[in-house]
Amino acid sequence: MKQTIFFVLILILFLLIKKQNKENFLNKNIDILVVGAGGNGQSYFMNFLKNNKININNCVDKLKHMHTPEILKSKNIKIKKCIFLYNDPLKSVLSHFRRNWAYIQLNKLGNIHNLKKEDLNDLKTFIDLTEKYNTDIYGIKNQFDNWNNKNLPFPVLLLNFNDILDNKDKLNKFVGKELDYSSFKVKKRKSKKLNENINDKFMLIYMII
Repeated sequence: MKQTIFFVLILILFLLIKKQNKENFLNKNIDILVVGAGGNGQSYFMNFLKNNKININNCVDKLKHMHTPEILKSKNIKIKKCIFLYNDPLKSVLSHFRRNWAYIQLNKLGNIHNLKKEDLNDLKTFIDLTEKYNTDIYGIKNQFDNWNNKNLPFPVLLLNFNDILDNKDKLNKFVGKELDYSSFKVKKRKSKKLNENINDKFMLIYMII
């Protein structure tokens, strides 16, 4: 009995420490909130900003893939500005399939069509379902529209990852300092094998969102 109580107390202590450590990593005052659908160079871009000493959100706070700014209403966080980072939506979807977390990311994006895990078991199943609905069922367009909102309490910069090096002055002005782009590179995406499964109708759906 005593041994059981001891282990329960140890478990409670462990959970309390874990919770405290997580809270210590939460940034309650964010100068630049970076949000995006993922699979779009977002982690690379966020590291770039961190290396330039920009105060941004992190991976622990679960803010980077929010499908709507409405989520912020339940957070005790002060945000000065936001960068919504986007890329080729088709390649973003393919990136999540390539890394085998398409369903996990779908739920981070709100899963607005209530898809089941088996709907994303493989790319072909997802393609067939997308063609059936004839729209982006992954939620990338929905997320973009939600953040392209003029009524937010902070300014939002919609930024195409591929155009960053062509918009240095614009980005510098938005973050409020001269950034060091010497190590920043836009790399070619990796989805060659998955591309073989894509047909014109599916591609067109993601070209027009």
